[in-house]
Amino acid sequence: MDGIAHHKLFQLPNFFLILITTLIEKDWLGFGFKFDDRCGHVTSINEDLSKEVSPIFTQFLDVVYQLTKQKPLDFEFNERFLLELHEHAYSCIYGTFIGNCDKDRKDLRVTSRTESLWKHFEKYIDDYKNSFYTPKKDFLDNVNVKANAFNVWTGLYNRFDTGIQPREFMHDITAKNLEQIKVMENAIKMLEKV
Repeated sequence: MDGIAHHKLFQLPNFFLILITTLIEKDWLGFGFKFDDRCGHVTSINEDLSKEVSPIFTQFLDVVYQLTKQKPLDFEFNERFLLELHEHAYSCIYGTFIGNCDKDRKDLRVTSRTESLWKHFEKYIDDYKNSFYTPKKDFLDNVNVKANAFNVWTGLYNRFDTGIQPREFMHDITAKNLEQIKVMENAIKMLEKV
C-alpha cells in the first residue's frame, strides 16, 4: 500500500474500531480461539474444562497495552477500550466471545440472541478515543522489547485494589481526565436532546 493510500486509510472515521474488530474477528474468533474454555465461561460444568482456562487473550491485550504506553501517540484508542474489551471477553454480556468456534456461535444463534460488542463500541466510540492520537507514517517505530520497558497494567490487574496504588504518570492522569471530560460532555449533550 502506498503512503498516500495508507495515510487516507488511517483517516477513515472509526478506523481503529474497524482494524481491531477485524483483527479479533479474523485471527481470534475466525481461527477458533476457544473463548469458552480459555476464559472459563463453562468451567463449572466439568472439572476437566477448568484445566483449559488460560489468560491468553488477556496476555494479548496486555501486549497491546504495553505498546500504547511506549507509543501513546500511535494509537487511536485509549486504555478504557482495552479494559472494556477484556471485561466483555469474560462477562458474556455480549455474544461476541461466546463459544469456542464459529460453529458454536451459529449453533447457539448468538447473533440473533445477543447484541454484538462491536455495536456497543461503535455506539460509544468517542469514549474510547485517545485524545493524544497523532497519525503518522512511522507507526510503532523503535518499540523497546527489553523487560525493563514493560509496566504492570494497574488499570487491569489492580483495578479492585483499595490499598496503595503505584505512582501514576502525568500523561496517564491527563488522558484519564480528558476521557472523563469527554464522557461527561457527551452525557450532557444527550440530556440536552431529551
